[in-house]
Amino acid sequence: MARFLITVSLASAVLATSPVPLHGGIAQRSCQSYGPSVRVCYEIDLDDLRKSGSTTLRGWIEGTPRPSAIRVHNSSPELVRMKGGEDRILHTACKRHSHFGITIQAVSPGMPRLVVRQYDPSPRREASLIAAELAPLLKALEMRFQESRSHLPANPPPEAVAELLDATEKSLLAILSYEELAPLRDSVQMEFRQERLASGEAQLPRSPVMLAAFTAGTSRPSWFVHAATQPAPSDSALDRIGRFLHRLTEVAENDDLIVDVCVASTPGSGMSFSMYPRYYRTRRYSTQTDNVLPHVYRGLYAYEGNKNFRPPFGCNPTDRDEAPACTLLDLINRREQEVIHCDLSLRSCYMKSDPQQQAECGRQEP
Repeated sequence: MARFLITVSLASAVLATSPVPLHGGIAQRSCQSYGPSVRVCYEIDLDDLRKSGSTTLRGWIEGTPRPSAIRVHNSSPELVRMKGGEDRILHTACKRHSHFGITIQAVSPGMPRLVVRQYDPSPRREASLIAAELAPLLKALEMRFQESRSHLPANPPPEAVAELLDATEKSLLAILSYEELAPLRDSVQMEFRQERLASGEAQLPRSPVMLAAFTAGTSRPSWFVHAATQPAPSDSALDRIGRFLHRLTEVAENDDLIVDVCVASTPGSGMSFSMYPRYYRTRRYSTQTDNVLPHVYRGLYAYEGNKNFRPPFGCNPTDRDEAPACTLLDLINRREQEVIHCDLSLRSCYMKSDPQQQAECGRQEP
C-alpha cells in the first residue's frame, strides 16, 4: 500500500545563523496528490518563524466536494509547538471549510518534523501511515540511545543512567504523540518507571502489575520477561531499555501497530467488556464476549467487565497510582493465538494462549 506523507522541514527556520530557503521569497509551499484529482497542500512562512519565533501553517484540500479530513502532526514538540495540540485531525465539510491555519511557535533550535496529509478513515490504513512515519524516527532514537550508552563507563553511576533514561523517554513520548498511540505511551511510561527503580534511582519495590501483566499468559518474549523480574547482574536497566526500543522499532517497521484480539469469558459469554488507556480513558474499545475487537492499537490497557447487572470489576488504577496491584492488559507482545480471557469467578481478565477460542471467536452458533 502506498504511504503518502508530506514532511515540512523546518531545520533552518529555527536557526538564526542560517539563511531561510524560500519559494517566491514569501513561503514554502507543497502539495501531495491523493488519486486523480484530490490534493492536500500547505504553505508556511519560514522567514517569519525564524525572525519572530512564530508563524502560521496554512493548509487546504482540493478536488473533493465530499467531507474529508486533514491530519497535521508534530513529532518534535521540544523544538516547535502547534497551537491546539501536537496531533490534530481537521475535518472539511465544504469549500468554505476546506482551508485551515495553525499557529506554529519555535521553542528551541533543532530539526523539527511536521506531517501534513489526508487522514484515512480506515483504521488499518491510518495505522499503516502512522507506522511509516514512526519507523525511521524510532530507528534513529534507538541508534542515538546505543551511541550515548557506548560513551558511558563500564559501571555507570546511577546519575548517568537516570539522565540517559530521562532523555530517551522524553524523546520517545514525543515520537509517539499520535492520539491513537496513548496505550503505547502508557507502556513506555510503565517500562521506564520500572527500569528507574531497577537501576537504583528510587529505592522502592518493583510494581506487582509488571509481574502480573507479563506472566499471566503462557509465554512472553524474553525482553519483557527480563523487565518483569529481578535483573541478572549482566542484564542492566539499559540492556532492557535497548531491547524495548528495538521492539518498538520492529513493530513500526513491520506495520504491526494494531491487532485484532478476541475477548472471551467463563463461565458463559455475553459479558460487557471495555478497555482503554489509563491516561486517556475516553478512547475505549468495547464489546460483548465472545467477540473480536478489531484494530486495537498495541500497548497497555486498563479494563472493565460486567455481566447480569452485577457490580462491575476490572483494573482501573488512578493516574497517580504508580504501582497498581491489579493486572493491566499487555498487547505489545500479544501473539496470534492469545485472547483476553475474563474469569467471572475470579473477577479479572488476563492474556491467555487459547488457539481454539481464537479460531472460534465471534462465530454465531447454528
